[in-house]
Amino acid sequence: MLLKFLKKKKKESLWGAERFWSRDNHNRPLHQAHITENMARRVLLLSTLLALVALVHVSHGIEEADEPLISASHVQLLGGWSTVNPEGSEIQEAAAKAVENFNTKSKAKKHFRLLQVTSAELQVTNKINYKIDTIIGKTSCLKSENKDVETCNLEKRQLQCKFDVQLNPRNDKHTVVASRCKKTSV
Repeated sequence: MLLKFLKKKKKESLWGAERFWSRDNHNRPLHQAHITENMARRVLLLSTLLALVALVHVSHGIEEADEPLISASHVQLLGGWSTVNPEGSEIQEAAAKAVENFNTKSKAKKHFRLLQVTSAELQVTNKINYKIDTIIGKTSCLKSENKDVETCNLEKRQLQCKFDVQLNPRNDKHTVVASRCKKTSV
Protein backbone atom coordinates (compact mmCIF):
# COMPACT_ATOMS: atom_id res chain seq x y z
CA MET A 1 0.00 0.00 0.00
CA LEU A 2 2.82 2.40 0.82
CA LEU A 3 4.43 1.58 -2.51
CA LYS A 4 1.22 2.47 -4.38
CA PHE A 5 1.03 5.77 -2.51
CA LEU A 6 4.63 6.68 -3.34
CA LYS A 7 4.18 5.79 -7.01
CA LYS A 8 1.03 7.89 -7.14
CA LYS A 9 2.86 10.84 -5.53
CA LYS A 10 5.71 10.41 -8.02
CA LYS A 11 3.26 10.66 -10.90
CA GLU A 12 1.67 13.78 -9.38
CA SER A 13 5.12 15.41 -9.39
CA LEU A 14 4.80 17.12 -6.05
CA TRP A 15 7.43 19.63 -5.01
CA GLY A 16 10.70 17.88 -4.32
CA ALA A 17 9.50 14.44 -5.44
CA GLU A 18 11.60 14.46 -8.61
CA ARG A 19 14.69 15.38 -6.65
CA PHE A 20 14.08 12.60 -4.15
CA TRP A 21 13.35 9.90 -6.74
CA SER A 22 15.96 10.97 -9.33
CA ARG A 23 19.20 9.02 -9.47
CA ASP A 24 22.77 9.99 -10.34
CA ASN A 25 25.20 8.04 -12.56
CA HIS A 26 25.96 5.62 -9.71
CA ASN A 27 22.26 4.86 -9.15
CA ARG A 28 22.26 6.76 -5.83
CA PRO A 29 19.47 9.18 -5.03
CA LEU A 30 20.56 12.68 -6.10
CA HIS A 31 20.24 14.20 -2.64
CA GLN A 32 22.67 11.55 -1.33
CA ALA A 33 25.14 12.23 -4.15
CA HIS A 34 24.90 15.96 -3.48
CA ILE A 35 25.64 15.44 0.22
CA THR A 36 28.62 13.23 -0.60
CA GLU A 37 30.06 15.84 -2.99
CA ASN A 38 29.60 18.62 -0.42
CA MET A 39 31.32 16.57 2.26
CA ALA A 40 34.23 15.82 -0.07
CA ARG A 41 34.59 19.54 -0.87
CA ARG A 42 34.50 20.48 2.80
CA VAL A 43 37.11 17.86 3.72
CA LEU A 44 39.37 19.07 0.89
CA LEU A 45 38.94 22.72 1.91
CA LEU A 46 39.59 21.96 5.57
CA SER A 47 42.73 19.94 4.83
CA THR A 48 44.01 22.71 2.53
CA LEU A 49 43.46 25.32 5.25
CA LEU A 50 45.20 23.19 7.86
CA ALA A 51 48.18 22.69 5.54
CA LEU A 52 48.36 26.43 4.89
CA VAL A 53 48.23 27.27 8.60
CA ALA A 54 50.96 24.74 9.32
CA LEU A 55 53.12 26.18 6.53
CA VAL A 56 52.68 29.74 7.80
CA HIS A 57 53.43 28.65 11.36
CA VAL A 58 56.62 26.84 10.32
CA SER A 59 57.83 29.68 8.08
CA HIS A 60 57.03 32.25 10.79
CA GLY A 61 59.07 30.27 13.30
CA ILE A 62 62.03 30.22 10.91
CA GLU A 63 61.81 33.99 10.34
CA GLU A 64 61.88 34.71 14.05
CA ALA A 65 65.07 32.75 14.45
CA ASP A 66 66.79 34.47 11.50
CA GLU A 67 65.82 38.12 11.99
CA PRO A 68 65.90 40.23 15.14
CA LEU A 69 62.67 41.88 16.19
CA ILE A 70 62.57 45.59 15.33
CA SER A 71 60.02 47.74 17.08
CA ALA A 72 59.38 51.45 16.91
CA SER A 73 59.51 53.27 20.21
CA HIS A 74 57.76 56.37 18.83
CA VAL A 75 55.91 56.67 15.55
CA GLN A 76 54.98 60.15 14.38
CA LEU A 77 51.29 60.41 13.60
CA LEU A 78 50.83 61.68 10.08
CA GLY A 79 49.32 65.16 10.30
CA GLY A 80 49.43 65.09 14.10
CA TRP A 81 51.05 67.52 16.51
CA SER A 82 54.52 66.73 17.79
CA THR A 83 56.63 68.40 20.45
CA VAL A 84 59.78 70.01 19.05
CA ASN A 85 62.90 71.67 20.47
CA PRO A 86 61.97 75.26 21.41
CA GLU A 87 65.54 76.37 20.64
CA GLY A 88 65.35 75.16 17.02
CA SER A 89 65.96 77.76 14.32
CA GLU A 90 62.55 77.25 12.66
CA ILE A 91 60.77 77.74 15.99
CA GLN A 92 62.83 80.82 16.85
CA GLU A 93 62.07 82.32 13.42
CA ALA A 94 58.33 81.65 13.77
CA ALA A 95 58.35 83.10 17.30
CA ALA A 96 60.18 86.23 16.10
CA LYS A 97 57.55 86.71 13.37
CA ALA A 98 54.80 86.27 15.96
CA VAL A 99 56.32 88.92 18.27
CA GLU A 100 56.79 91.26 15.29
CA ASN A 101 53.10 90.80 14.46
CA PHE A 102 52.20 91.34 18.13
CA ASN A 103 54.10 94.65 18.15
CA THR A 104 52.31 95.78 14.99
CA LYS A 105 48.83 94.98 16.30
CA SER A 106 49.15 95.88 19.99
CA LYS A 107 48.04 99.27 21.30
CA ALA A 108 51.14 99.57 23.51
CA LYS A 109 53.38 102.56 22.83
CA LYS A 110 56.57 100.55 23.35
CA HIS A 111 57.97 97.49 21.59
CA PHE A 112 58.07 94.01 23.09
CA ARG A 113 60.97 91.63 22.55
CA LEU A 114 61.15 87.83 22.56
CA LEU A 115 62.85 86.65 25.74
CA GLN A 116 62.30 82.90 25.68
CA VAL A 117 60.42 80.15 23.88
CA THR A 118 59.25 77.83 26.64
CA SER A 119 57.65 75.10 24.50
CA ALA A 120 56.67 74.42 20.92
CA GLU A 121 54.63 71.98 18.88
CA LEU A 122 54.65 71.36 15.15
CA GLN A 123 52.10 69.98 12.69
CA VAL A 124 52.85 69.28 9.04
CA THR A 125 49.97 69.45 6.58
CA ASN A 126 49.99 71.33 3.28
CA LYS A 127 51.35 74.11 5.53
CA ILE A 128 53.49 73.96 8.67
CA ASN A 129 51.62 74.91 11.83
CA TYR A 130 53.33 75.94 15.06
CA LYS A 131 51.96 76.29 18.61
CA ILE A 132 54.54 78.34 20.46
CA ASP A 133 54.58 79.31 24.15
CA THR A 134 56.79 82.35 24.79
CA ILE A 135 57.76 84.97 27.30
CA ILE A 136 58.11 88.45 25.85
CA GLY A 137 59.39 91.57 27.61
CA LYS A 138 58.48 95.22 27.25
CA THR A 139 61.35 97.42 26.05
CA SER A 140 62.12 101.08 26.61
CA CYS A 141 61.98 101.80 22.85
CA LEU A 142 58.92 103.60 21.53
CA LYS A 143 57.27 102.26 18.38
CA SER A 144 57.69 105.69 16.79
CA GLU A 145 61.53 105.54 17.15
CA ASN A 146 62.09 102.73 14.57
CA LYS A 147 65.04 101.28 16.51
CA ASP A 148 66.28 97.68 16.42
CA VAL A 149 64.24 96.02 19.16
CA GLU A 150 67.14 93.71 20.09
CA THR A 151 69.26 96.71 21.18
CA CYS A 152 66.54 98.24 23.37
CA ASN A 153 66.71 97.99 27.16
CA LEU A 154 64.13 95.81 28.87
CA GLU A 155 61.64 97.10 31.39
CA LYS A 156 60.15 94.96 34.16
CA ARG A 157 56.84 94.11 32.45
CA GLN A 158 56.69 90.64 30.89
CA LEU A 159 53.92 88.75 29.12
CA GLN A 160 53.40 85.04 28.72
CA CYS A 161 52.08 84.49 25.17
CA LYS A 162 50.79 81.56 23.16
CA PHE A 163 51.09 82.03 19.42
CA ASP A 164 49.62 79.90 16.63
CA VAL A 165 51.75 80.52 13.56
CA GLN A 166 51.37 79.05 10.09
CA LEU A 167 54.19 78.81 7.56
CA ASN A 168 53.38 78.44 3.88
CA PRO A 169 56.43 76.63 2.42
CA ARG A 170 55.54 77.68 -1.14
CA ASN A 171 56.23 81.35 -0.49
CA ASP A 172 58.07 81.08 2.88
CA LYS A 173 55.52 83.40 4.50
CA HIS A 174 54.56 83.26 8.19
CA THR A 175 51.01 84.09 9.25
CA VAL A 176 49.98 84.53 12.87
CA VAL A 177 46.66 82.74 13.21
CA ALA A 178 46.07 83.47 16.91
CA SER A 179 47.81 85.07 19.87
CA ARG A 180 46.88 85.05 23.55
CA CYS A 181 48.93 86.91 26.14
CA LYS A 182 48.67 87.44 29.88
CA LYS A 183 50.78 89.28 32.44
CA THR A 184 53.38 87.24 34.25
CA SER A 185 55.20 87.93 37.48
CA VAL A 186 58.93 88.62 37.16
